[in-house]
Amino acid sequence: MIAARAEATARLEKLRGFLKMDPGNPSMLAECADLALQLGMPKDAQAWTERALTGAPQDPYLLARLASAKLALGETASAIELLKPLAAAHPEAAALRYNLGYACLRAGKYAEAKEHLSAIVDDPAAPADTGHLLARAMHHLGEVEEAIVHARKYADAHPQDSAAASTLSLLYFDAMELAEAKLWSERALAGQPDSLDALLAGGSVAVANEDEEGATRAFERALKASPKNGRAWAGLGMVAMMKLDLAAARGHFEKALADMPDQLAAWNALAWCQMLQKDYAGAKASLERSLAINRNIADTHGALAALEAFQGHWQEADHHAKRALGLDPESFAGRMAGWLKMGGAGEGETAWSQMMQMMRAHPALRGGTIADMLARTMVKRANKGPSRDR
Repeated sequence: MIAARAEATARLEKLRGFLKMDPGNPSMLAECADLALQLGMPKDAQAWTERALTGAPQDPYLLARLASAKLALGETASAIELLKPLAAAHPEAAALRYNLGYACLRAGKYAEAKEHLSAIVDDPAAPADTGHLLARAMHHLGEVEEAIVHARKYADAHPQDSAAASTLSLLYFDAMELAEAKLWSERALAGQPDSLDALLAGGSVAVANEDEEGATRAFERALKASPKNGRAWAGLGMVAMMKLDLAAARGHFEKALADMPDQLAAWNALAWCQMLQKDYAGAKASLERSLAINRNIADTHGALAALEAFQGHWQEADHHAKRALGLDPESFAGRMAGWLKMGGAGEGETAWSQMMQMMRAHPALRGGTIADMLARTMVKRANKGPSRDR
């Protein structure tokens, strides 16, 4: 690689000399632009390409090179504007579709990225990592299972690519395939210790396994790489909830939502923190924000039912509980208001019996049931001594 860079540098210097004698030569300007991109000099590449375009303003090769320079400079919108008409005029050019798909992915236009990358993913002329980029676009669109197919195919063919392993680790976690998520996270981190997706996946698996220390280490490392990352802050919020540290959990979830304001699960988790701190107004506001994102989530209505029950608003609690159980008859949150109501009516033993029966019927991710998980958590907290009043 060093030799290739030295050769490219020498060639570029030679061309600079030629351009002094023939400053408008389009082929030399184009070659200079290519070499500049290769050497990580996007500003120079843009300047030489623009000079070449003055003599051939519609040249597709030059326009494509200008788009590449724009991408390297972070001017994604300008790159997309250049690439769209080029890709439409040359649908057979896999490289153009690839660059357009990549630019759309960087711009957060995930549906468009998927469209362009899907069109060339099986084209032998397409760059090797097309499937990897397609998997990332599909992940953002919530198409997890389909994304895994493309990501796994690429990762198996490129076992040394830590970025591909990292993407796959988070995909497997979101598919709740924890063993695979852990395997690919470890593989990615072995090659790239600060790989963000792999740290997020590893931390999330640790939370599922009730490994508070391992989860904290992973999420804190993730935040060093990406200080505002919402998934990392939400992960730390879950760890704090496991520790029954409501004040810390609330702060973490608030930071998570600053980065991902439409993340429904984080709004619901924040609401539970607020509820348990008796900040009922705050919890109501958080749950209303959650409803604005999606009105058809059982756990949101269940949390609202519990919130109203905590305040003795039984009619409102019944309304939300019915809505929650209509959406999901197995909703734990949806049944909680009923148990609270029974406790208030002097039927606490029956309510507790029903709650434990439901917890014993639902498996925990680490193993056993939800009831077993609760028991493990209580034993862990007892062994560490009484928690502070939060």
